[in-house]
Amino acid sequence: MGDVGNILGSLVVALIIAIIIFLIFREIFCWYWKINVRVKLMEDTLAKLQTIAKKLDKISKKLDGAAAAEEETPAAEASCPSCGKPIPSGSTFCEHCGEKLS
Repeated sequence: MGDVGNILGSLVVALIIAIIIFLIFREIFCWYWKINVRVKLMEDTLAKLQTIAKKLDKISKKLDGAAAAEEETPAAEASCPSCGKPIPSGSTFCEHCGEKLS
């Protein structure tokens, strides 16, 4: 009976050690797997953000082009009644012919 008790005791201790080792490896594996999943999610998020940034850059360039086109189009300036050339607003004399403006 003494040999059976020693064998049974050794088997129980070995089983407990095996369960502890299994649980430790399980925790390490799950932790590592969760990190990989998070890294993958972050990479996906980064790719989507880069796509959005490219689209926003295109929209910004279009808006800048439209604003530049509006700036290039001069406002309707007054013209000299004598020579018909454009004159800056607020002028009292025509820069081209010298006509006094009213």
